[in-house]
Amino acid sequence: MFRIWARKDAIDQVEYAKIIGPKILRFFETFFDVPYPLPKQVEKSYFLLYKKEKKERKKERKKERKKENEINELTRVIFNFKSLT
Repeated sequence: MFRIWARKDAIDQVEYAKIIGPKILRFFETFFDVPYPLPKQVEKSYFLLYKKEKKERKKERKKERKKENEINELTRVIFNFKSLT
């Protein structure tokens, strides 16, 4: 089964997707030897992995911002010290 979703105003533009989509899916099923659609467990594991990676990226960005803030604060202190002398 191959489904296509489109906005109402773009429904007339899905003909190519209707023709090529199933062919592409069959190619990748053969190439990777993985049936489509993926079992729900696999979809869920991909979702959980994405969620975990997103959380890790968020932690990394928080660490980077903290480090940048520390550097900015140190720069301000140095600048203020130089302006006093």
